[in-house]
Amino acid sequence: MKAHTTRAKVKAFVNEGDTQIVFFDTPGLVSPQEISKYKFESEFLRSAEEAIQEADVIGVVHDASFTKIPELDPLTLRLLLLYQRKGSFLVLNKVDALKRKHNLLNLVTALTRKPKSHIVGSDKLTEQQVVGYLKNTTSWPHFSEVFMISALNGDGVGDIKEFLLNEAQPGRWLVKQNKVTNPDKLAIDFVKAACLDFLQDEIPYTLTFKLNYFEDYEDKCAIEVSVMTKNKRHYRMTMDKVRPIAAYAESHLASALEKECRLRIQITTKDTDE
Repeated sequence: MKAHTTRAKVKAFVNEGDTQIVFFDTPGLVSPQEISKYKFESEFLRSAEEAIQEADVIGVVHDASFTKIPELDPLTLRLLLLYQRKGSFLVLNKVDALKRKHNLLNLVTALTRKPKSHIVGSDKLTEQQVVGYLKNTTSWPHFSEVFMISALNGDGVGDIKEFLLNEAQPGRWLVKQNKVTNPDKLAIDFVKAACLDFLQDEIPYTLTFKLNYFEDYEDKCAIEVSVMTKNKRHYRMTMDKVRPIAAYAESHLASALEKECRLRIQITTKDTDE
């Protein structure tokens, strides 16, 4: 799986009876140094914190199969500290990949143990206070729940849903019914996802996407998305994969919109003499 496949904050909605759950999926946490090194969008630096400001509860997802470093990322801990007035829960994903299940208990202990230094209980911590605290801990003892799941086969996911339904706070619904919003943006998102799956190395991260048109009818839609590559080499490699990229994106878009979709992808390059 490639890191940083989510490039901007995305909302998803689940309606259950008289309750609506709004999920915020944000780009992975990165430092300013990584923004500069990998030329990530500035959205990477602020979207997670903006989502937390809107959210009622914070969910931290940790890869349980990666046991070599059983600790929480400092960037994650920073946000848990700054927004400790909000509830939080821990999700250990990929438990199906663990051969020794008793390692899960050790991992939970490592990620939730009490720190050596006392956690300052304040809604207005300074960055200096946060930096000082992070020097002495790699865990967070205030998770209200810990879930062990496999997103691949769905094990344990229902428990998270039930937990969130119980945690829901009174408020207005953002979407009246389960339906796709911004289908034109969704088309670009599926093309981006396909490029991440079918293209190698750094190529997917250097592409620029543009929606040329989106014609939406009652029973079908027609879309064209242009993909601009960085150079001739990337152009040729992207052209070699344009058919499976289009087929993947078209199939997923048709499934999401529940109608026939015809997607055309136009590949261009910044090299004008291509």
